[in-house]
Amino acid sequence: MPLPGDGEAIQGSFNFSVSNPKGTGRGYFRLIKVPDEGKEPNSFTWKAFSVLLSLWDLEGHEESFARGDGHVHDPITGARRVWEDIEEERKLKIEEDPTVLVGSCILILFS
Repeated sequence: MPLPGDGEAIQGSFNFSVSNPKGTGRGYFRLIKVPDEGKEPNSFTWKAFSVLLSLWDLEGHEESFARGDGHVHDPITGARRVWEDIEEERKLKIEEDPTVLVGSCILILFS
């Protein structure tokens, strides 16, 4: 998208914080140079073309960096199971009753 005016722009990034609730974040802005209408020929104003804000940290809602213990809760029995056991059980079921499609195809072209 072309910029309005003569295409001059200033852009930058910044950090910010809020006090209630306490948090920190980052932002990005782009200002464009827009000529003033009805004023002197060389007068212009900087206007916000885009402003983006992203909240990175919110106190009391920190991201957990703890890893799981590898257990999965079975929704039917409620038992805790390990992923390796679930994969092994799935492979055994496939080997007990394999579904295999064997076929051939012959393509003959006549000219």
